[in-house]
Amino acid sequence: MTRPHTARAARLLPAPRPDSPARATGRPAGRLAEIVARVRHVPDRYREFRQDGHRATREHGIIPALLGELGDVGLPSLVRDGVRYFDQIDLANVALALRLPNARTLAMRGWANSLRATSGAAAGSFEVEVRAHCPQPGHPGECEYTRSEALRSLAGYTPAAASDTGQLRHRVARPMTEGRLPDALASLFRPLRFHLLPEPLRADLGFLAETNLADCDLAALYLTREAGRLGLAARYSYGFFLAAPYSIIHTWTEVLDGGEWHAFDPHLLNLLGDWSLLDPEEWPPHRSIGSCTARVSDHDVWLTTHHGACAPLSLATRRVEEDAR
Repeated sequence: MTRPHTARAARLLPAPRPDSPARATGRPAGRLAEIVARVRHVPDRYREFRQDGHRATREHGIIPALLGELGDVGLPSLVRDGVRYFDQIDLANVALALRLPNARTLAMRGWANSLRATSGAAAGSFEVEVRAHCPQPGHPGECEYTRSEALRSLAGYTPAAASDTGQLRHRVARPMTEGRLPDALASLFRPLRFHLLPEPLRADLGFLAETNLADCDLAALYLTREAGRLGLAARYSYGFFLAAPYSIIHTWTEVLDGGEWHAFDPHLLNLLGDWSLLDPEEWPPHRSIGSCTARVSDHDVWLTTHHGACAPLSLATRRVEEDAR
């Protein structure tokens, strides 16, 4: 579904010339132009221009000088009441491409650390505080949260007395067999680039084919489809990627092998390998990530709602070794 655009008194800035020289940051204009060209594969109709320069710095680590240079090479923006605004997803993708320090890049280190910590582990647990937050702070009346059936029925989940909080304890156990994704499937992901996408494109396999860009949702759909084409029993999986200090909501593909479902995400492993957060030799794209996943559903669901709207979750997490219990 296309998101509404209501900035009537604003104007969309045209894409300036991509050969403007980098000035203050010393970053090559050609590199910035390459990143912006990738961002512009997403049609303008999917953008929401809501973040100003202050938020670009605070949330994404993009300092004003760099933001200006990105504008010189065509980063989409909108001027409203004399203030220039940018799309949050565009800024997040720029920050990822430039490997800028921010909350997301710090979280990526936690993902890699959790995969290493649980590699070959006989047992252990992740303890997750599942806390919902109001999607519209300041609204009249009291907050009222409802947990979904998918969350309430998840093994290891215990609701707290407060409707906005619960506890998930997920035990990690060694699988009977070590899952391995066929190389014919893992190799499909080497040309792809990790790219955060607006909701309407997260299930658009045509967009992936045209651009070689995919987020976690689109990559999981792609792998599930291609595994089925090879005659494998595969399923799309939605749930938690467990990592300290914070877990995330994630999607991946599971493939049935030897009577067990094994979780795979070559797109994520390629990303962490490219960032040198994981050793690609130790964590090739065909390796299972199952030690850090807790599957909730075979489709995306709202785990907690607030007056009928999706409530964002924070997932503070700690890992408990078996002998510490």
